[in-house]
Amino acid sequence: MGKQRVKFTFEQELVKQPVIKGVRYQLGHAPGLVRHGSKPSREIEKDPALLHSIMAHLRSYPEAVAYPPNRAFLGGIYPDQLKEIERPWFPLSLIHT
Repeated sequence: MGKQRVKFTFEQELVKQPVIKGVRYQLGHAPGLVRHGSKPSREIEKDPALLHSIMAHLRSYPEAVAYPPNRAFLGGIYPDQLKEIERPWFPLSLIHT
């Protein structure tokens, strides 16, 4: 009696992998990909020193979550409340409000 081999098709292999079947809202934080965007990659090619400046200005995850428009998108505040928050929004830290 020999070993029994099981042949899987491509579709059967996919079933064994985790799958996201649906998303209502999603906010991605991928600061490591910024440098690979169309405009940044062209500008960095012209001036390699620009990479340091770009990387120094990236937001951390807590800063991205605290950004008022992102908080409204995620349901932390109502969109109408954005009118009441002084601009510019980017220096604000609203994590504990």
